[in-house]
Amino acid sequence: MKFYLADGDKDLLNERLGIMMTSVGAFLDFDRIRLAAMSEYLLKTR
Repeated sequence: MKFYLADGDKDLLNERLGIMMTSVGAFLDFDRIRLAAMSEYLLKTR
């Protein structure tokens, strides 16, 4: 919801997600792509 600025609106989320999937479908082969969920941690140094 936050990534797509949908503010809790599921219809808006689905609309924006659909736009993104159409866009990346132009250069990604969804049948062959491999995905992995990841996290990012930002570390502060002194």
